[in-house]
Order: sequence, then structure tokens, then C-alpha cells
Amino acid sequence: MSVKSNFGVSPVSSIPYTITYMTGLEMGKATILFHIGLVVLQIINLRKDFKIKNLLQLVVGVIFGYFTTFSNYLFSFLPQTDDIAIHTIMMVESAALIAVGIFFYLPADIVPLAGEGAV
Repeated sequence: MSVKSNFGVSPVSSIPYTITYMTGLEMGKATILFHIGLVVLQIINLRKDFKIKNLLQLVVGVIFGYFTTFSNYLFSFLPQTDDIAIHTIMMVESAALIAVGIFFYLPADIVPLAGEGAV
């Protein structure tokens, strides 16, 4: 929904969105590639301190990428408009959806996304 609002995307999606914008690669696939790159970066930076369980970030990244594709598909049915009020409503709803996702994701404390792992 944040993509559809034309007001930007969440920080973790900004680089995949840019890749999509520049190359035409579907955003879910760009997200998966970005997460793979972040895990590789962790391996390079941490070397022997990298824990094998952190490879689960790849699984989470693939799921996140496919969910991104699915979400973009769901919101593709929203009509295009130049009405700033509708764009603002979509941006606020997008922020609320992201907040709900974070609310359920963080307490579970299972496997971090590659973005958090890289940090």
C-alpha cells in the first residue's frame, strides 16, 4: 500500500524498491535478492562469529519477498488517482499495517529479518 500511495516505502523496502524502479525486476524478487546480500554481508563481517541458525534469515527473506509480491498484487486493484487525500489515507493505512506487523513480529523473537541481522 505504501508503494501505491507514492509517498515512499518502509526503510527495509527502500533498496528493493529502488532496484525494482531501476531494473524493472519484480519487488518481491528484489527483496529476496537484497536479503540474500545482507546475509552474505553478515557472513563476511562476522566470519567465525556468524551462527548457522542465522541462515534461517534466508528462509524468512524468501517468505517476506513472496509476501511482498502477494501484497503488491492485492493492492494493484486499487484505482490510480492524483487525489492527495487518498494518497495520504493509503500512506497512513500502510504505516498502521506495518506497525501491526512489527507488533506481532518483535515479541516472537524467532529469527530477525536480514536487515536487523546486518545491523
